[in-house]
Amino acid sequence: MKRHHLVRNIITSFSATALLAGCTSSLPAAFRFQQQTENFAAVSGINTKVDILFVIDSSASMEPQQDKVRRGLAPFAQKYLKPNWDMRIAVIPTDLYYAHPAFRDYINLPISGGYTPPYINSRTFDGVPGRSVGYTSTPFIQNLFTYDASLNPGFRYRVPQAGVSLAQLKPGLAANWGKLLPGNHDGPQVGVCWDGDEAPNFLNGDVACYHRDDPADPQYHTGVANCLNPNVANGESSTTQCVNTQLNNTVHTGKAFLTTVPPKGVLGDQAWIDQLIADFRVQVSVSVSGSHSERTFSSMLQLLEINEQDPKTAFFRPGSLRVMVHLGDEDDQSMVLDNTQVQPFSHFVRTDGSCMVAGTCGTFNANNCPIIKGVRDCCRQIDAQGVVWGPQGGGCPAPEFLLPLSTVKAEVDQFFRTLDNSGPNGNPNYFAPVITRLNGGGVRGVRYQEYAKLVGNGSTIMDIASADYSPFFDTIGAGIIQQKSVFQLTKAPTAQEDMIVKIIHADGSATVLLASQYKVAGTTLTISDAALVSSLTSTDSLSVNYQPKQAF
Repeated sequence: MKRHHLVRNIITSFSATALLAGCTSSLPAAFRFQQQTENFAAVSGINTKVDILFVIDSSASMEPQQDKVRRGLAPFAQKYLKPNWDMRIAVIPTDLYYAHPAFRDYINLPISGGYTPPYINSRTFDGVPGRSVGYTSTPFIQNLFTYDASLNPGFRYRVPQAGVSLAQLKPGLAANWGKLLPGNHDGPQVGVCWDGDEAPNFLNGDVACYHRDDPADPQYHTGVANCLNPNVANGESSTTQCVNTQLNNTVHTGKAFLTTVPPKGVLGDQAWIDQLIADFRVQVSVSVSGSHSERTFSSMLQLLEINEQDPKTAFFRPGSLRVMVHLGDEDDQSMVLDNTQVQPFSHFVRTDGSCMVAGTCGTFNANNCPIIKGVRDCCRQIDAQGVVWGPQGGGCPAPEFLLPLSTVKAEVDQFFRTLDNSGPNGNPNYFAPVITRLNGGGVRGVRYQEYAKLVGNGSTIMDIASADYSPFFDTIGAGIIQQKSVFQLTKAPTAQEDMIVKIIHADGSATVLLASQYKVAGTTLTISDAALVSSLTSTDSLSVNYQPKQAF
């Protein structure tokens, strides 16, 4: 009897060993769940679609900042704008809010006269010379400016007393200003440069439009090439050459927005990437002749309201990752519009609480202005270090008319959820990096910073005073790669050694990932090899074979 039991135990032990060997040295089949394979195709997992919108302050003080943007973009574009990724890039100015119907009458109203543009009159103003020859016979001047022969020769052309509107001086503000169309947002805004007025660093500084308008001037050039490669030895710079005026409107890409995917028949080689970089630098040169009421969030919402409703111009795509970049050297002034706001400075107040436009202040008056160092001041504040900061002049929006940032985010979230058909709780799938002024006694970009924090999801903040914007753009690129590296499994795997993760290419070949190239936490699989992620294409798919901890 004992020998029989011994033989039976040996046979049972051998059978169990064979069974275990057949299960690749894992647990017995009775104690494990069926191995699962999840595939992430281009439409759901490896999705290389990225839509990047830049909203750039186009006010007069932005000249040096826009130049830093142009210089900082090249390393970012070289590293991240690859033809194997399906990226789109669009750029709009912070005065796109003019496209709102509330301002239609305003931009078409006659402008009050009295200003004498120095360079048009061929005279020197604050050391800036005028043209070699004043305008005397061009239709532009005859139609837009009043000529008064009784005035001194250098002062005879003036802004007209009546008849000419803002829309004529800035022709882009016409009906299609809210749309991404060639000629509108594919290069510097066309406008009259008021040399000697407003900001010294712009109008009687580097830009000095008499260079661009005067064929007799040694710095007169036309076209994109001179914007991107100015003759430095001749005193030129990108800020003098990346300018468009009515008489020299030649710095445009001719593209409503940019795309990294080359057209059929064009190689996605280095020449294509170089062209992308060149176009990108021109697109971000939105000019510094825009409104000095900077409304980055209103302008963004106007694009969603106008451009995105037209299938011929729509920029954002279902299922894409969106990056909404905001850049401005003053605070956002986006406002709630009502039927009394007939011009941009309705509901603006001066430092003493009085209205900038009669009867439009609302309830914000001198009685509730804060006392700053003994002085009643409606527009400025004092920080914890005792530094008084805020507008030095020109007023500020009455607080009750500022567009709440929660409203901005809610509208953007709703737009993307509707676009993706992801439901009321779906992921709107965007982040909002900002570059703005963080310190000092001037206007700080508080609303820019608050919005970036409100959006979260990897939104970053950079000081506009930084000398080099390259690190900021690199964080945007890294953020894109990081968000495109994450995949959600249906169930949590048992362990990484039970997994086979591979990239399946369009030709049927596959790349099996090493354990060091990805990590797993719960149901989240993250590819940690950034170079691998950036090499993926829209025709790749991800296959994950794993042992789940729980049954499906």
